[in-house]
Amino acid sequence: MILHNEAEVSRTVEMTVTQRGGESSNIDTSLDMNPHSRQKINNEVIMDSDYDVEVTYTDDTGESPYSESQEWNDAGQPLHILLNDQIVFAVQIG
Repeated sequence: MILHNEAEVSRTVEMTVTQRGGESSNIDTSLDMNPHSRQKINNEVIMDSDYDVEVTYTDDTGESPYSESQEWNDAGQPLHILLNDQIVFAVQIG
């Protein structure tokens, strides 16, 4: 899983990844990210399983905090999370 802060501002990003039907989070972390930076998170997920991903960022803009959730089905390829004016989830192909 790779987080990309594409914004002009620093952000604090909170992320939770929970296996669907599970009770505890596989990933539950908070990161401080500089502008135009990326952070790789070592996957603590089981390949070909389904997960619910929740991401929230805070910064010093009026749109803060901002939060989005996404289903990550058949987790086998890396998930990229792009943070700009919104949060975009993209599964890497190939």
